[in-house]
Amino acid sequence: MTILKLDRDDGRAFPLWRLWWVLRLMGWRAEWIEYQRSRRGWHVQVAVPGRVSPVAVVAVQAVMGSDRNREAFNLARARLIESGRAPKSWRYNVLFERKLSCGITR
Repeated sequence: MTILKLDRDDGRAFPLWRLWWVLRLMGWRAEWIEYQRSRRGWHVQVAVPGRVSPVAVVAVQAVMGSDRNREAFNLARARLIESGRAPKSWRYNVLFERKLSCGITR
């Protein structure tokens, strides 16, 4: 099983029709979908059967409307993981265990 993890910070929930449409386009089906309210929006997890490559997961999350900055960082990590150049401890699709301060303010 693969878990897609979506993040939306504009306060609106992900439209369920968009999730179903993209899943159908990919030939996947959802085993379950979980919506969780976050401080600034929504986190959604979608379980699909089978193993999906990290880069494909990130691409689908981006198409579904997940936060583009999050997916850009995920894509960079996923590519390094798939190429074998990342440390074994790296994960590419974290939603969110904890936020780390990096000195960037909005």
